[in-house]
Amino acid sequence: MDDQQYFRIAVLIRKSFKQPLNAAEQEALEAWLADDQRNRKLFEELMQSGDFSAYESSFLEIDT
Repeated sequence: MDDQQYFRIAVLIRKSFKQPLNAAEQEALEAWLADDQRNRKLFEELMQSGDFSAYESSFLEIDT
């Protein structure tokens, strides 16, 4: 997965906190969740905590 794909997933996760995803977005997120058990674990932790800001901050610090 390249940086653009990671960014896209981050956008989808953030969006899912605020509003429903459309069918294509939901499909992309579900594919990422199914790709690796760690992805699902991260997503579930974010959803349970309700705090995307720490994840978002760490993602924005990545030097591309």
